[in-house]
Amino acid sequence: MLGSKEEIVDQYFSIYLCYPISQLEEGQTIPVSCNRRLKPEVGWSHTVAIWVQIFRERAVISIRPDLFESLKKILIEAPEISQLYTLEWRKKIGSLIGSEETDGLVHVLYCTPVHLRLFQVPECRKLQDSDIELYLKMKLDLYPEYDSNYLVRDIQRNIKDGIAFGVFQEGRLVSVSEAPAIGHMQGLIEEVSVDTLPEYRRRGYGKAVISAMTKAILDIERIPIYECSFKNEASIRLAKAIGYEKYADIIEF
Repeated sequence: MLGSKEEIVDQYFSIYLCYPISQLEEGQTIPVSCNRRLKPEVGWSHTVAIWVQIFRERAVISIRPDLFESLKKILIEAPEISQLYTLEWRKKIGSLIGSEETDGLVHVLYCTPVHLRLFQVPECRKLQDSDIELYLKMKLDLYPEYDSNYLVRDIQRNIKDGIAFGVFQEGRLVSVSEAPAIGHMQGLIEEVSVDTLPEYRRRGYGKAVISAMTKAILDIERIPIYECSFKNEASIRLAKAIGYEKYADIIEF
C-alpha cells in the first residue's frame, strides 16, 4: 500500500533527500550525507549542494558527502526547527560552501481532488502538436539563454502526456502551465510550473492554466506539486486560491 497523498509526497522527497522521511520524529533535525548533492537533478540546470527540508515540525539537511562532518559540528548546538529559518542559521549552513545566498527559501504545496477549485477563461485550452512553434517562441522570449533543442524535446513530452495548457491572445501563446520531466515517481507525482509573458500578467491567465493543469493531473490519478519562492506572495496566493495546501519549505544552497 502506498498510503495517503501526503505519504506519497513524503516518498517522493525521500528520494531527493536520500533519507526515508517516514522515520523522522517530531522535533528532529537529521543531517544526511547524499551523493545526489554532487550533480544537477534531472530537468534542472543547477546542483543543490545543501538541501534543507522543513515540514511538520521536522527537518532533514541533505548535504554533499565531503561537507557532512562539518554540518554535524554546527548542529551540535541543536537548533529548534524554527531556528533553521532564521538568517543566522541560514548563514551558518550556507557558509559550509562559502555561499552568502540566504534567500533560497521555497514553499512546496500540493493539491488533492477534494480541494481543487477551477478557475476558467475561454482562451485557455489543452496544447496540441500544432502549438509547438508558438510554445517554443514564448519560452525563448522568456529564456533566450535556453537550448532550443532541449526545449522542443521537453515541449513534445508535455504535449504527448496531455499535461500542458495555455492561454492564447491575438495569435500568441501568452501563458503556459506544464509538468516537466522529473526523473522519478512520474506515475504518481507531477511538478507543476507556470510561465506568463510579463505584459499579460495580472489578468488571471496564470490561475487559469494552473487550475486546468492541476485538474488534468488529478484526472490521471497523479499528485500535482507546486513550488514557489517565499518572496513571491502572488504565486502563493494563486496556488492556495486553486486549492493547493502547504507541504513543506525547502532552503537550497
